[in-house]
Formats: sequence, C-alpha cells, structure tokens
Amino acid sequence: DYLDDYRTFLRGLHQSKKHIDNVASKVMRIRRFLNFMAVGALRLWDWSFLTRTERIMEWVGHLKRCGKKVTTVTFYLRNVYSFFRYFKETPPRNCRLKGSQITAVLRSILQCISPLLRDVSMHQMKVKEAKQMRVISVADLNLCQQRCREAIPQLLERLEKEPTDHKVRYRFFGFLAAFISSIYGHRTGVISNMTVTEVMNARKKAKEDSPGFVINIAHHKTNRFFGYAQVFLKPDEFAWMERWLAVRQKLKPEGDLVFFGATAQPNKNLVRFLQTAWEEMGLSGKPTFTDLRTAIASHLQAKERHIPQVRELISAAMCHDVRTADKFYTVFLDPVKCAAMRDMFEEATSTQGSTREAPAPFDIPFTSQSVPGTVDTSGLTSQLPPRRKAQRREKTPTETASEGHVSYQESGSSESAEDEEDDNHPGQSTPVQGAQLELIAPELTVEPSE
Repeated sequence: DYLDDYRTFLRGLHQSKKHIDNVASKVMRIRRFLNFMAVGALRLWDWSFLTRTERIMEWVGHLKRCGKKVTTVTFYLRNVYSFFRYFKETPPRNCRLKGSQITAVLRSILQCISPLLRDVSMHQMKVKEAKQMRVISVADLNLCQQRCREAIPQLLERLEKEPTDHKVRYRFFGFLAAFISSIYGHRTGVISNMTVTEVMNARKKAKEDSPGFVINIAHHKTNRFFGYAQVFLKPDEFAWMERWLAVRQKLKPEGDLVFFGATAQPNKNLVRFLQTAWEEMGLSGKPTFTDLRTAIASHLQAKERHIPQVRELISAAMCHDVRTADKFYTVFLDPVKCAAMRDMFEEATSTQGSTREAPAPFDIPFTSQSVPGTVDTSGLTSQLPPRRKAQRREKTPTETASEGHVSYQESGSSESAEDEEDDNHPGQSTPVQGAQLELIAPELTVEPSE
C-alpha cells in the first residue's frame, strides 16, 4: 500500500507516541482526500483521478460544510501538499501521471491555501481577543503563589503519611503545577515532561553559594530552537520537590516523570488538576496553562516596560519568540493606553505650533537600544542566547534602515498542525535577493495549543 510507505517515511527514526499519533493523523487526512477525489472517477489504478483539480476546490467547501474551522481546513491542505511533494519525487509504480500534471495539482492546492490565510489571521485575532477577556490579573497570580506556598507543605505531610492516597497526590500535582506556571508561564509539556533525573541533576550542579536550583527540562515543544526550558526554584521550594521524590520512590511508578500517571506516558490530566487547585484557592475563573501563559506574557512582556534586549531575554526564558508573544499572548492596548496614543497623534498634527515636548505615554525609551553606539544599561544583553547574539552581529546598518525588504520562507518546511512551533523559528525568514524561488506552501502561523 502506497500510504503505508508514506506512513513509514513520516515516522522516520523518531518513535515517540506523540509523533506516531501525529503521523496517523496526517495519513488519515490524506486518505480522506484521496477518497473524496476518487468519487465518480472512471479509473483509479493509474492515479489519473488526481488530475481533476476542480475536485480539489470542491473539497475545501466540503470540509467547511462538515464544520471544520478555517485553521483545520488549512492544515488538511498543507498535509495534502506535503503528500504530493512526496508523490512527485517518489511516484507509485503504476502511476501514469506526468510531472507537469503533478505540478498542476500542487499549484491548485496552493491556490486553495492562499485565500484562506486572511481568514486564518482573522480567526487568530478573534481567539486572542477571547483570551484578553479572561486574562488573569496580577493580584490573582500573586494570591495563587501565596496560597500554593501554604498548601504544598501541608499536602506533602499528608502524602508522607499516606503515600498511596491518590486524591491528595492529584491535589499536590495541581498546586505545584499552578505554582510553577503562575511564575514562569510555561506550557503544559514543560510541566508534564519534567523528569526525576532532571530534578536530581539540578541538585548535583548547584553550588554551595547558589541562590537556588535550576531544573533544565529537555523535552518540550520548542526545544529545537530554545534548548532547555528552565525552572528556577529557591531552596525551600526545591525542598518540596525532594520531599515529593522521596514519596514517589515508595510508589515505584513506571517511567521517570515527576508528575506521573497510570502509565509511563506524560500525565494528560494536569490541566484538570490545575483547575481543581485554582478553584480550591478561591480564585475566579477556570484557567488553563495557556491562560496562565497569556497572563504572564501580557504582564511581564509589556512593550512599554522593557527595552528590546530584555524582552528578548524574557521571551527566550518562556521558550518562544518575541513576535510569537506579541501575536498570540500579549493583549491589545487598553482604553487608557489607546487614549494616550491618540494624544500622540493629535500632538503630531496640531496646528498650534506648540514647542513643548510631549511625554511618552508608555515610558518607552525613544533612543533605539540596538543602534551601534547605544549603551545598554540593562546588564542582561550578555545573557542572551548565542543565536540571538549572532543575529544581532549579522544585522548591518543597511538592513536596519531598510523598511521594504521582502522575506521568504525557507524551503523544506512541510510540518502539520501538531508539529508547528507557533512560529518560534528565530531567523526562519531571511531576506533573499535574486534567488530562484521554489514552489512552496505559504507560511502559516499556528495558534499555540497545549
């Protein structure tokens, strides 16, 4: 079966359960597309039914009528596009299609994707607006941390007496996950993939005069671009982890995960445990890890609070790009800031000839911190990731001053919805001049999901 060969190709050497599930989803979408294309075709054995490009257009409407969101429709199309690139380079043995015919199919798919990108952007803005309506306040975040500090030691005492009490264990998971997430805003995968080995390594690497312990978590969504996801805990907080590991050792669960479940796979119920703990703390709402991440990014990464270098460092600590934070997490301007922005517009177009200097409404430093010769007083630029430093060195004054250069996506990206990295690819789009463009799918920024 040709689709079985394609499934084997997609699996490659990576055999994790999540990757296998993602591959199965991709192949399922391809199979549904082929079944739709084959309806009413006279010949199937030679794959000639794929040349009916009008059926591709009809398939988009069929997906919408089935209730698929515009983002889901786009993912289906991108999966099909990736399949046809494989099909063109590795055609089936009995295929009678010419290369030009397969290219026509590829162009038809791209023609279907392009009009949807505007709708995808509108969908993302609506999702972001919905997030803004439920942004967690700073007061609730601080109250969450305070009540977690009070509850976690008490839960540990009960677990030390009754290690097998799973209800208390799940409450402990919820409070500890809420405590870490309310500080750093990490994704669910960072918490669920934390291992005992990583916690013990934090103890081994700590020095005597260290202010705390750094847990380096390797397996998370954007580890290819940001390396370890780091969680710094103070000595008393790290003592909670050590006490829990002592209790965990008595239970002897499968695997090496700190927040273990019934199997060796990451616990899928952490969101429910978090929401239960949140309700027990008497806080309003029913937040997810994404809601906490949005709140942290909005409060901590506000553009008017930090210079670009500091915002870049904060984004790297949260394992996403500054552009990702601006597009998906940081909220829109509130009425007060919008009013201040309007004052700036009116001041610029005023005919009264006022010579007074208008104050900056957001405390934004108007001196560019990235211009050569500008002194950085933050003291944090040296701590930026090496890749960020290299990009800053490579950026020439000409590129800085240029406002109209065109960026193209690097070729070879054909990932599905499950493999998208929230556009967290630092430097993925690079200016190209005089390059021979390859036929590639348009870049799609994916809404982050936990």
